[in-house]
Amino acid sequence: MQEQRVFQYDNASRTFHFSYLIRKGLYDQKKSHLHEHSYEIYYLLSGKRNYFIQDRVYAVQKGDLIIINKKELHHTADRGEPGHERLLINAAEPFVRPAIDPGAPALLPFHRGSGVLRLNLEEQSAVETLMLRIMDELKGKQAGYELYAEALLTELLLLIYRWEERYVSQDAPSQDNLQEKITQVARYISTHYKEDITLEKLSDHFFISPYYLCRIFKKLTGLSVVEYVQLARMREAKRLLEETNEKIIDIAEMVGYASVGHFNRVFKKTAFITPLQFRKRMRKQAR
Repeated sequence: MQEQRVFQYDNASRTFHFSYLIRKGLYDQKKSHLHEHSYEIYYLLSGKRNYFIQDRVYAVQKGDLIIINKKELHHTADRGEPGHERLLINAAEPFVRPAIDPGAPALLPFHRGSGVLRLNLEEQSAVETLMLRIMDELKGKQAGYELYAEALLTELLLLIYRWEERYVSQDAPSQDNLQEKITQVARYISTHYKEDITLEKLSDHFFISPYYLCRIFKKLTGLSVVEYVQLARMREAKRLLEETNEKIIDIAEMVGYASVGHFNRVFKKTAFITPLQFRKRMRKQAR
């Protein structure tokens, strides 16, 4: 796989990232990921991709705009055709300042949530123009270039706010049966994570061989079935720790763990702190 990083920029405070990338061959991200503090805007200049967001696989094509709210799981993979070209922005809220007018729309988080916007040719041209102007400012580094880049990004965010009818519906059938099947599996796990979910049980439920399900799920989501079940459980555990006063032993059972010791080990492995430390940290931040 040949990769050409045409341009990349990160500001000193790590609140803004821009990159322009061209890949010649097939490419899958190694792992699903999320951004704790930043929002993502991904524009596909050429090629075709699969894009997984939370529990849905989208078939993405040239001219599509993908927007991701912070703390939303996402992953990109090839659709069997080599080569793609994309522009990418990651921005944290300190970089995009709120509007002075209290009546102005809140541009972040994305008010319709994460998803894919299917744009017409005029809208594609507007996005490309704005993103390439941002790149030119970051390249040129003239006086006030970051302020100018912020202003251009704000213009792009405002267009996204207006284009809510451009969202590809969450309930729309996928262009590909395989993508739709993996979406169904991911959504099933997201609602049944408390149960004893195994690869074999999923295989029987969705009439697909365990080997094939394991391989395709990993390719399209960037996670194994076991990892995705674990992620769904940890996401709910963090919510319960932060928003309720339930005992940790009860939370462990509520998210599908028979043993609180096992729950503690898995939580610490994924969050790098214990559930009790996580709860204390979240409450301290809230204060």
